[in-house]
Amino acid sequence: MYRLKMSLRIVLLFAVVAAVIAAAAVDPTNLSPPSVADMGWCADLSMVKDFDVDKFLGTWYQQMEVPSPFSEEGQCTEITFAKTDAGLNLTSESRSADDMNIKQTFFLSARTRNDTTPYYVMIKDNLPHVEYNVAATDYVSYACTYTCFQIVMGLRVELFFITTRDPNPPENILNKCNDYFYNNFVDTSKLVPVDHSTNLCDTQWKNNSRPAEEQGNAGLEEREAFEDDIDRGLRSDDAFERYEAESKVVMTLLLGESEVETDHIHSSGSSQARCSLHCIEWLLTSMAIILLNTKIVV
Repeated sequence: MYRLKMSLRIVLLFAVVAAVIAAAAVDPTNLSPPSVADMGWCADLSMVKDFDVDKFLGTWYQQMEVPSPFSEEGQCTEITFAKTDAGLNLTSESRSADDMNIKQTFFLSARTRNDTTPYYVMIKDNLPHVEYNVAATDYVSYACTYTCFQIVMGLRVELFFITTRDPNPPENILNKCNDYFYNNFVDTSKLVPVDHSTNLCDTQWKNNSRPAEEQGNAGLEEREAFEDDIDRGLRSDDAFERYEAESKVVMTLLLGESEVETDHIHSSGSSQARCSLHCIEWLLTSMAIILLNTKIVV
């Protein structure tokens, strides 16, 4: 009976994906899941103990990264952290292949778990809200950051990075994070280097910024909505719970769960649990293609 139910769910999944593709008039041969979506579970990595945010502020240089479909690939990547009342602003600048400045800003919302454990949630428009953890750092030379979103059981979107204070650090500094990730069962073969060579990373490219409309609002709408929640007296945890409810909506579509519990969610306006069509298409497409390329015994 269990195998039959699983088979029916997978058949239903492909039927929904086919409907989405037909509705969007998309050529299925051109579809591909995000490169970071793979089978597995998020690693159990949390914020470094007694994290000192003031020591962490300032500029870091991204040395190794997991390629992501959420941002344009670039070199000479600089990450700047600035403190705000509600968390941190993370600003990333990279040099594109056409010598333009790829500038993106994310908002890191400060949260606490069980009133004791601090962590951050990365907020950017049209992307899942995920924990952003500085898993290891000495504040002066290296930082190992990790973020992961468990789409459904056994399917994740995993991103992690090695950053340093020096644009061209010695090998032993890079090995701090490589060893840390390896020892915590994170697949470091996903990492690719970011070029910081002097000839490539001069300062001229920073002046070649793209028009603001091409770079997007970089999470500004989400941040404003979050701040509105604070003004209306909602706790930050409530704002995050709304996203968890959105995830349950997706799981209902994918796995056929009988209901989505949203009793703890405010039901007015933008507080309703929802998942945008873009979000649903992305998740369904990722699931379908990964399943097609993976042996599954049902």
